[in-house]
Amino acid sequence: MFQNDKFRPLLTTSLNGLNRTVVFSTEKKKTVSVVFSRKAWGFPNPELFIGRSLIKVANEFKFLGLIFDRSLRFHRHLKDLKIRSAKALNILKVLANTLWGAD
Repeated sequence: MFQNDKFRPLLTTSLNGLNRTVVFSTEKKKTVSVVFSRKAWGFPNPELFIGRSLIKVANEFKFLGLIFDRSLRFHRHLKDLKIRSAKALNILKVLANTLWGAD
């Protein structure tokens, strides 16, 4: 998309317009951009701005508890979910144990 740079000004203008018209303001420290692609070589990272602030480029980001990665395969999200589920299961096992937890 950004090979010839003709869409970059349009996208930057759209981001700035969205930032002005939306009721909530964007937190510039939390705002990141991710180029989604399953190609191994990927695409060049675009330089996008909101106002005068450069938007950071990331390989993954978390939105509403879901971890998105560049390839949209969700391996990192599933790994995180597995770890959190194992912790919750261990707590339930301790509480359900008749020797220590529940009677």
